[in-house]
Amino acid sequence: MKVLFYISTIRGGGAARVMVNIANGIAEKGYDVVFVTNFPDSHEYELSGKIKRFSIEQTENKGNVLAKNISRIKALKKILKEENPDVSVAFMRENNFRLLYAAKGLPTKTVVSVRNDPAKEYSSKFSKRLANSLYKRADGIVFQTEDAKLAFPAEIQNKSRVILNQVDERFFNENTAPGKYLTACGRLSNQKNYPMMLKAFAEVLKEYPDEKLRIYGEGNLKDDLTELAGELGVKESVSFMGFSTQMKEAYSEAKVLLMTSNYEGLPNVLLEAMASSVPVLSTDCPCGGPKMIIKDGENGYLAKVGDEKDFAEKLKLVLSDENRLAEMREGAFRSAQAYRPERILEDWTGMLEMVSADSN
Repeated sequence: MKVLFYISTIRGGGAARVMVNIANGIAEKGYDVVFVTNFPDSHEYELSGKIKRFSIEQTENKGNVLAKNISRIKALKKILKEENPDVSVAFMRENNFRLLYAAKGLPTKTVVSVRNDPAKEYSSKFSKRLANSLYKRADGIVFQTEDAKLAFPAEIQNKSRVILNQVDERFFNENTAPGKYLTACGRLSNQKNYPMMLKAFAEVLKEYPDEKLRIYGEGNLKDDLTELAGELGVKESVSFMGFSTQMKEAYSEAKVLLMTSNYEGLPNVLLEAMASSVPVLSTDCPCGGPKMIIKDGENGYLAKVGDEKDFAEKLKLVLSDENRLAEMREGAFRSAQAYRPERILEDWTGMLEMVSADSN
């Protein structure tokens, strides 16, 4: 079976990492795999040499939104015609829309995946109506959580599956020794609510002055966050590490993985951290990803969205007891077994085979 994957870029981000992992995994299983991005970039996630790669643009088109989308849809349609995949897969709203427009009238079956909180990703009436209309055309829909699935009409739910994210095997590390750093990873964007993390960290430092926080990721809020760290008096204890392709090493040095997001799908960083025997402290944000994987006191804790005091208290609870921290490290690694690549790849190949075989 031939499968085409389409996403904007594979430089960074959880959705791109998941798609690359799936593409690499099924290529190793003998599937014929084509991978399409809008444009190439530096520091990309590594694709298997068995995968045929296309870029719609040589450099990112930053022109008129309508013209850019029309151009990308036309280019994607051309690739679909030439490659003639049995199934085509897209992740994220804009890419889902483009694929469904491009595939219209072609024999390829389509699978689209919602990777974030639908209430945020489809917040306008227009985008919600367009999604409901276009997703009815898709042959399959993949959600990360049951909460996300329930945000769509029954007609879409009925041809969907909830498939969790896989964790690359290299992250699995049954490490009983705690690392030195509180660690966070994600775009420096409003969604991640790093101001809340910095404020909570400032409170924690009052009782645990030797703690250090490392934040991995890039984004347009770096200067604002650096300034806030200075205002809070924590600048010397916080390091902005930038984008990294060496997160395995970062997790090996992590004591606790922190996430203060206002909303998420199913965050890869939480899964990867747990596979690396790192407990996680996350906001209980919609659309339900963190609460699916975190069991309070066993592999981490959930805190209220937007509540730095609650977050700080939960973090102090973790730091206050070395025995509890050791037990949570074991619990994190134990929980992560559900996200082994082979288990998740079986779910994806089952979905792809089902869609390909469906004659309707």
